Amino acid sequence: MSEDIHVFIGSSKEQIPLVNAVHNNLSRVCFPMSWTTGVFGAMEYNLESLQKAVETCDFAVFVFHPDDLTSLRGTEVRTVRDNVIFEMGMFLQKLGRERTFFLAPEGIQFHFPTDLTGLSPLTYKYNVQQPDFSLAYLQRATNAACNVIIDAILRRGKFIHETEELKQQMNRLESVKSLAKFMDEVIRQAHFQTIDYDAILGSLIKNFNASCDIIEEKMEVQAVRLFELSEDKSKLVQIGRSGSGTHRYEEFDLSETDNTLVTYFTKQVETSYMFLNEDNDLRHFRELEYELYWPVNIQKGILAIIKLTVHSDQEIPDEKLEEIVNCLIRNNYGLFKVLREVCERRVQHAKEPRTKF
Repeated sequence: MSEDIHVFIGSSKEQIPLVNAVHNNLSRVCFPMSWTTGVFGAMEYNLESLQKAVETCDFAVFVFHPDDLTSLRGTEVRTVRDNVIFEMGMFLQKLGRERTFFLAPEGIQFHFPTDLTGLSPLTYKYNVQQPDFSLAYLQRATNAACNVIIDAILRRGKFIHETEELKQQMNRLESVKSLAKFMDEVIRQAHFQTIDYDAILGSLIKNFNASCDIIEEKMEVQAVRLFELSEDKSKLVQIGRSGSGTHRYEEFDLSETDNTLVTYFTKQVETSYMFLNEDNDLRHFRELEYELYWPVNIQKGILAIIKLTVHSDQEIPDEKLEEIVNCLIRNNYGLFKVLREVCERRVQHAKEPRTKF
């Protein structure tokens, strides 16, 4: 038995005998954690205990049974207890469908939530006329289904829970990989007499780490422009561009007050969808598209303007802007440092006296 692998087993109160049978069948290969055996601790709110189980278990098994009668569009149908569906949804979201299973009785018709459409239940034998609730019988009845779960446990092993520390490590690894690819383009450009800033900025877009734990949704870099301060310091002149919408040359006259460069979020598009699900219930979905304009000081006299987009189904408050920017700076510090060094070489090269022939 591997006590390292934890399996949560959930059901309604009425199905405790079945839970005990599944517990016994699985215990030879894992450490089952039935809701009946102390998952929900004393003086602890059930939801909090359940959340802890979601964060520590490697698999989850739910015993479905038509315990309730529900009126659905004027017709009474047999349904699974609501809290069992809710708990399964929590584990599905965390562990995925390959590690979350549910058992349903053979030969009994009852209504499944549309959210579970596409998931195939494992079945157990259930005699409606003469139900047998002895542990020995229920272990035999659920044995075939439990063997499928055991096979998955042996094949997949432990689930790697994405802790905060692991997230940070993965983020750092992603940043290192991005930096290596970016450096490859910079080294390639170093062999040319004239640096192709468009190519370097194109590589910056491809390797930019736009993940940010401040918001759930991942941002995407749409465009980057690179500007240099003119000799008379009156304007910013474009020296490089890449990405969508950058075909037009741009420059900023610094004497005009409208050309103050600040970081800002703007909501570009709000799209609403209305659709009918399989139960003919009307559902509403809203998608918001934000754009982030972000001026970044690369070095004295060199400025990059980065345009990012993010799609979300929730409003992103303005007060999160500074946190998001700081997160992006941390994730891409190496990329900006390399770009700064490339731009320093450009400035030094411009100051060198021209060779006379």
